[in-house]
Amino acid sequence: MGEGHVVALIPARGGSKGLARKNVRPLAGKPLIAHTIQAACRAGRVERVVVSTDDQEIAEVARESGAEVPFLRPTAYLTPSGATPSFGSSRRRAIPSRSWSTFRQRMSSDTGG
Repeated sequence: MGEGHVVALIPARGGSKGLARKNVRPLAGKPLIAHTIQAACRAGRVERVVVSTDDQEIAEVARESGAEVPFLRPTAYLTPSGATPSFGSSRRRAIPSRSWSTFRQRMSSDTGG
């Protein structure tokens, strides 16, 4: 990987106001989140795919699809709007600092920040 390690972080809440259980609902023969995970796994520069979720079923599907799920996200980090303001801080504890720093640097350069 030459330039460093890229970690794809995929947040996936169990609850949804719009379409209940959407992350585990089938789309073209597999759960919706499986498509996202598999696309991240195929990305040439992504070394690790990590899913952050509060839901055991999503965690199981994510693992079966090739992602890491280091732990279930605490419900204290959930909001009704789906926003996860503490997402970064909870992931930072689960991902080695070298990987996290590279992810932040890449996100900053990709978004112009």
